[in-house]
Amino acid sequence: MITLQTATPSAALREFVRVYAQREVTAFQSGAICVTEAVPARLEQTLEFQFGTPFTVHLARGDLTTPEQVIVGAHVNGAAQIDLRPGTVSFAVFFMPTGLSQLFGMPVSEMSHRNYDAAMVLNMTRMLREHMGACTTFEDRVRVIEHSLLPLAARTRKPTLITTIADHVFVKRGVIGSVGRLALDAGLGIRQFERLFLSEIGISPKLYSRVARFQSALDMKIAVPGRTWLEIAHRLSYHDQMHMIRDFQQLGGDTPGQLLAQIGDSRPGAVADDETKQTYFAG
Repeated sequence: MITLQTATPSAALREFVRVYAQREVTAFQSGAICVTEAVPARLEQTLEFQFGTPFTVHLARGDLTTPEQVIVGAHVNGAAQIDLRPGTVSFAVFFMPTGLSQLFGMPVSEMSHRNYDAAMVLNMTRMLREHMGACTTFEDRVRVIEHSLLPLAARTRKPTLITTIADHVFVKRGVIGSVGRLALDAGLGIRQFERLFLSEIGISPKLYSRVARFQSALDMKIAVPGRTWLEIAHRLSYHDQMHMIRDFQQLGGDTPGQLLAQIGDSRPGAVADDETKQTYFAG
């Protein structure tokens, strides 16, 4: 059984953090030794801490076992997979697409398509993990991480034109009209804009907006399961439902319905008002 707890950040951090989430895995009712979940393409940067049994991540370039603390940048080249086993306890901060980079002063492009042992690049994370490991509740861990992030939020530099545009595209769910319109609004030629965006974000603006819309389709279905895929396709300005299905197959590895069944808790919803606890029966 997989238990997921989520919490929204305090007001001062919502510009940078989307949601906090903690996963705990206990014995599966079926007796299975592990459950595999899909991790579709996503723009968020994450900081994750492991307090129990580490899990395995299957990537196109090979398998890896998660370190005790890990930074994961955006990945947009289709779905990865993770194997979860009883004893896993992980706490993750799901940042906005440029949030971690802004708080810690790390270039967004250096994060995209990459994973790092956080202890190797951020000195504070090893001690932070020790403090969080001593906590007995999810709520206490949220308080510890917020205590560490709030001073960083007060010292962030003004975002650049490109990161501001990237955040705008994410908030607009990728429904932006065209890359040409973004370039015009930025006062740049389209080729110059595309070069700057790719250099600073590590992803082309067209692919970035495409992934933002794909994620939004998933989020809308997770938030309101009764909403139809046809309605979601219409609200996100897909040409038709088949257009959306092609994006799901290329960015998530399967059709919308199948992918939703495979992601389990790997894409936690951002709760609106208060902390919630959800239980997923797997295996």
